[in-house]
Amino acid sequence: MGFDTIIVSIISIAMILVIAYSFVMETDNIVDSVHTGFNSLHKTTIKRIHTDISIENIRWNLTGNKHLYINVTNTGDTKISDYSLWDVVLIKNGVVEYLDYDTDWDVYAFYNDTINPNILDPSETLEIRILRTFNSGDVVWIEVSTPNGVVAAKRYVVG
Repeated sequence: MGFDTIIVSIISIAMILVIAYSFVMETDNIVDSVHTGFNSLHKTTIKRIHTDISIENIRWNLTGNKHLYINVTNTGDTKISDYSLWDVVLIKNGVVEYLDYDTDWDVYAFYNDTINPNILDPSETLEIRILRTFNSGDVVWIEVSTPNGVVAAKRYVVG
């Protein structure tokens, strides 16, 4: 009679240890996942802090296709590329448009591109071409956003 009580106690203790081990392992996985998330957030935040762009110049091609050309300069400390992830928003005469890469805008040229070809390094400028027709007197507001959310905007009156 006493021996079956010992066996039940051993099985109960073993089950408690297995359950405790499961909780410990799951807690370790959760802590690891949270740490990885905070680490990624920290890296993204630091990268964003060191990223800055500005729209230096906007020009209108009056004689040709009547497109706008926007000079965007990297005034921050990080390299910027993957232009398909950039966002360009155009407000033309009060109408807002989100412009898609390659169909509505493209990278037309690079200036001072001395370090990494076709990557916007600090102090380098790229020229974005807006593939829309503009007329003299159009009032436009252009916003350009990098993949990590840094925005530059400028107002321009065509003409």
